Amino acid sequence: MFLHNTDYLSDRALYTWLWSDGLREGMMGFGLPMGNCHLDVLGACTDEDIILQMRYDADEEERARWAADFPDFPVPSREKPPFNRDRHLSQASF
Repeated sequence: MFLHNTDYLSDRALYTWLWSDGLREGMMGFGLPMGNCHLDVLGACTDEDIILQMRYDADEEERARWAADFPDFPVPSREKPPFNRDRHLSQASF
Protein backbone atom coordinates (compact mmCIF):
# COMPACT_ATOMS: atom_id res chain seq x y z
CA MET A 1 0.00 0.00 0.00
CA PHE A 2 1.51 3.31 -1.10
CA LEU A 3 0.12 6.72 -0.11
CA HIS A 4 0.61 9.85 -2.21
CA ASN A 5 0.01 13.60 -1.70
CA THR A 6 -0.49 13.59 2.05
CA ASP A 7 1.58 16.69 2.91
CA TYR A 8 -1.35 19.07 3.16
CA LEU A 9 -3.25 16.96 5.72
CA SER A 10 -2.64 16.82 9.46
CA ASP A 11 -2.19 13.36 10.97
CA ARG A 12 -5.78 13.42 12.19
CA ALA A 13 -7.15 14.57 8.81
CA LEU A 14 -5.16 11.84 7.01
CA TYR A 15 -6.44 9.20 9.43
CA THR A 16 -10.01 10.43 8.90
CA TRP A 17 -9.58 10.36 5.11
CA LEU A 18 -8.14 6.84 5.21
CA TRP A 19 -10.95 5.60 7.45
CA SER A 20 -13.85 7.29 5.68
CA ASP A 21 -12.71 7.31 2.03
CA GLY A 22 -9.29 5.96 1.08
CA LEU A 23 -9.54 2.46 2.48
CA ARG A 24 -13.14 2.07 1.32
CA GLU A 25 -12.19 2.16 -2.38
CA GLY A 26 -11.92 -1.04 -4.41
CA MET A 27 -8.28 -2.06 -4.65
CA MET A 28 -7.30 -4.19 -7.62
CA GLY A 29 -4.22 -6.26 -6.86
CA PHE A 30 -4.31 -5.62 -3.14
CA GLY A 31 -3.43 -8.77 -1.25
CA LEU A 32 -1.70 -10.43 -4.20
CA PRO A 33 1.98 -11.33 -3.71
CA MET A 34 3.18 -8.92 -6.40
CA GLY A 35 0.29 -6.43 -6.27
CA ASN A 36 0.67 -2.80 -5.25
CA CYS A 37 -2.10 -0.46 -4.24
CA HIS A 38 -1.59 3.28 -4.64
CA LEU A 39 -3.85 5.67 -2.77
CA ASP A 40 -3.65 9.29 -3.86
CA VAL A 41 -5.33 11.70 -1.48
CA LEU A 42 -5.82 14.08 -4.42
CA GLY A 43 -7.00 11.36 -6.79
CA ALA A 44 -10.68 12.35 -6.98
CA CYS A 45 -10.00 15.23 -9.42
CA THR A 46 -12.54 17.46 -7.71
CA ASP A 47 -12.14 21.24 -7.90
CA GLU A 48 -10.78 21.17 -4.34
CA ASP A 49 -8.21 18.48 -5.28
CA ILE A 50 -7.07 20.49 -8.30
CA ILE A 51 -6.74 23.68 -6.24
CA LEU A 52 -4.66 21.83 -3.61
CA GLN A 53 -2.46 20.28 -6.28
CA MET A 54 -1.92 23.67 -7.94
CA ARG A 55 -1.22 25.34 -4.59
CA TYR A 56 1.25 22.81 -3.18
CA ASP A 57 2.66 20.57 -5.92
CA ALA A 58 2.45 22.10 -9.40
CA ASP A 59 5.56 23.74 -10.80
CA GLU A 60 5.37 27.10 -12.58
CA GLU A 61 5.16 25.48 -16.03
CA GLU A 62 2.20 23.33 -15.02
CA ARG A 63 0.49 26.28 -13.34
CA ALA A 64 0.92 28.43 -16.47
CA ARG A 65 -0.38 25.64 -18.70
CA TRP A 66 -3.41 25.17 -16.44
CA ALA A 67 -4.14 28.92 -16.45
CA ALA A 68 -3.94 29.00 -20.26
CA ASP A 69 -6.12 25.89 -20.72
CA PHE A 70 -8.71 26.88 -18.10
CA PRO A 71 -8.78 30.69 -17.89
CA ASP A 72 -11.95 30.73 -15.75
CA PHE A 73 -10.42 28.44 -13.11
CA PRO A 74 -8.61 30.40 -10.39
CA VAL A 75 -5.00 29.25 -9.94
CA PRO A 76 -4.10 29.78 -6.27
CA SER A 77 -0.82 31.26 -5.07
CA ARG A 78 1.98 28.74 -4.60
CA GLU A 79 2.53 27.73 -0.98
CA LYS A 80 4.74 25.36 0.95
CA PRO A 81 2.75 22.32 2.16
CA PRO A 82 1.87 22.58 5.86
CA PHE A 83 3.29 19.10 6.61
CA ASN A 84 6.32 17.15 5.39
CA ARG A 85 5.23 13.52 5.49
CA ASP A 86 5.46 12.27 1.89
CA ARG A 87 9.26 12.11 1.89
CA HIS A 88 9.07 9.52 4.69
CA LEU A 89 6.56 7.26 2.94
CA SER A 90 7.59 4.08 1.17
CA GLN A 91 7.96 4.33 -2.60
CA ALA A 92 7.13 1.56 -5.05
CA SER A 93 10.07 0.01 -6.85
CA PHE A 94 9.46 -1.24 -10.36
